[in-house]
Parts: sequence; structure tokens; C-alpha cells
Amino acid sequence: IKDACIYFVEQFDIDGYRFDLMGITDIKTMNEIRDELIKIKPNIFLYGEGWNMACGIEESERATMQNHKQLPGYAYFNDHFRNEVGGKLDGSDLGILEPLPQEVLDDVMNGSPSIFDNPNQSINYVECHDNYALADKLEILGLGVKEAYHYIEATIKAKGHPFLQIGQSFFRNKQGVENSYKSPDEINMIRWEFLDKHSELNQFTKELILNRTHNVSSNN
Repeated sequence: IKDACIYFVEQFDIDGYRFDLMGITDIKTMNEIRDELIKIKPNIFLYGEGWNMACGIEESERATMQNHKQLPGYAYFNDHFRNEVGGKLDGSDLGILEPLPQEVLDDVMNGSPSIFDNPNQSINYVECHDNYALADKLEILGLGVKEAYHYIEATIKAKGHPFLQIGQSFFRNKQGVENSYKSPDEINMIRWEFLDKHSELNQFTKELILNRTHNVSSNN
């Protein structure tokens, strides 16, 4: 793994890596990968799935979100943010539209200090390739594109790294399929006509990103 990571940075100057199921890799290996990569590219972006899953590695040695203190330089998909802001995975609650208790809202919008020491370790998201698309969750709840603005705004404005799934900014759905990894192109394809249909949501998202980028640049 380490050799492959080094090779692609040296040969293709890639900007970073996302590690699938990072939690079933050991801390020592992940730290060695980081140490080697920052020698080549000091600003490389490293993140992954820090779920604590059963494997042959002791829990204290797994590269999980719970062990983030031992893995400086890595960010994690923040399921705390996902569940509180986006609602339960099965689409049975509204998340941030409930509304949230103030202490929970403060926590998720400030980089989840209840979990992380540094907001830069938090990948904030309400939609990714797994589980329902935001558009499908909102349909389950009897809601629509009007409510999508709130979820996208919270994701982009929260401290940490905002993560948007392709198509989220123009209300792309997966026709109600929850986990579409084994579904055909008919389900997984990006329907670009939605970009015309929901251009206002896409423009809203674009402006939020530009504002965030400007504010970060100004603070630096």
C-alpha cells in the first residue's frame, strides 16, 4: 500500500488519497504512509472511512476515527455530522430541520469538538455514494428541493472539510435505491438534465463554495 501511494504521487502528482475502510488498516502503516507522502508533497490531503469494523487487528491499533489522536494528518468521514445534520440513514427523521438541540448544533457546526481535537479531521457530509441520495431521503420524508438548501448550506458552512456527492447540488436522485453499488447505469448515471431543472440550487451551492473559499483565503 505504501509503495503504491508513493508511486502515484511521484509519477502523477496527485493531490491526495481517500482510503476505503481505513479502519481495518493498522495505525503504524497509515502513519508510515503519511510520513513518506509529506516528504514528497507537504500539503497532500489524506482522508478515509474510519469505521471500527471486525478484523484481525486489535481495536487500539486500528486506524479508526476513535483513534484519531494517533493519526495526525488524516481526516475522517464524520458519521456524527451525517446523522445529526442529514438525519438517520433510513430517511426516518429530518436531521437539521427537526431542529437540533443547540448544543448538538454548536458541536457539528464547529468541527465536532466532541470527537476531534481539530476541525481539519472532520469530513462533513450528508450524502455520499453509500446509502440514499439526499433527494431520495427528502422524497421519503415528503419533502423536496426547497429543503435541500438547508442541508447543503450546513455542510459547506460547518468547520472542517465539506464533502458533496456529485449531483447533490442539482438534486440528483438514485430513483429510491438505497445502496446502488450493484445497480445498473440507469440508477447510478449522472442525469445532467437535472442541472437545468435545479439550476438555482446549483448556483446557490456554487456561491457558498466561493464565499467559503474567499473567507479561508482572507483568514490566511
